[in-house]
Amino acid sequence: MSGNAWSRGDGHSELDLTDSMTFDFQKKLGAGTFSQVYLSVHQGAQCAIKIIDKTTFFRFQTWSGTRLTLDNEVDILSQLNHVGILRLHGSHATDKSLFLITEFCLGGDLLMALAEDGFMQEFHCRRLFKGICEAVKYIHVRSIVHRDLKPDNILLTSRSRSDMHPKLADFGLATKILPAGTCRTLCGTPCYMAPELISLRKKKDTSGSDLGYGSEVDMWSLGVILYVSLSSEPPFEDNASLDDQILTGRYEFDGPEWKTVSLEAKDLVNELLRRHTQLRFTALQACEHQWLHDIV
Repeated sequence: MSGNAWSRGDGHSELDLTDSMTFDFQKKLGAGTFSQVYLSVHQGAQCAIKIIDKTTFFRFQTWSGTRLTLDNEVDILSQLNHVGILRLHGSHATDKSLFLITEFCLGGDLLMALAEDGFMQEFHCRRLFKGICEAVKYIHVRSIVHRDLKPDNILLTSRSRSDMHPKLADFGLATKILPAGTCRTLCGTPCYMAPELISLRKKKDTSGSDLGYGSEVDMWSLGVILYVSLSSEPPFEDNASLDDQILTGRYEFDGPEWKTVSLEAKDLVNELLRRHTQLRFTALQACEHQWLHDIV
């Protein structure tokens, strides 16, 4: 692939992006609602290339009524520079697609790691989850909400649990929230959706009400991610009663793997999965929770 209108990322790129570039596509890494991601090589260095299909994106834009633009992910990632967030090297647009060139994470994503290697031991999970919370705190301080946090969107620097580090990825649905509670686009993945998102959908379905939500939706998603990481099972069953389970906060620590999980870890899950947004932990509170103390 070559092009002549490349935009650079945040100024911290390790790739030498020139005006005319050629990328060697190696293999497909994954796919999203309106994009596909490939492993590529440029000048001997590995990178990931996310290809957003413009037609599919504009169809989503019309259906959802969102204020998100095609350049949204590039704009947001260009503002961010954090060890726990996927680094953007540059971007390029054609008539049909938008290309995002990012760093490549050798460890794949957290969903794959849990599916293939099983749930995490508490010691390893604490360190990984602290890194995730620090990255979320970083974006929330900047009034950015991710809106689609899930294991698929947490990339890993390694598959070795003793030294893996997380990278938040896929900021395609992320947005600025000023003031708090002004998000109204229905988005996210059902099992990771907060109660206020379920309520928003139901209100729109019945009365056309336009309730808003804020960064608290990310914290709920973190609670689900922590539960899944410690058990390899979601707290809410993905069936016809999923909405009711989430709205009532109905979950249990009933699997055999929970017998060895500390009360502190369970307490953090509970604090993140509070139905009422005013009571739900913020990213700062999560980072300061006793379960995550003394994690380097």
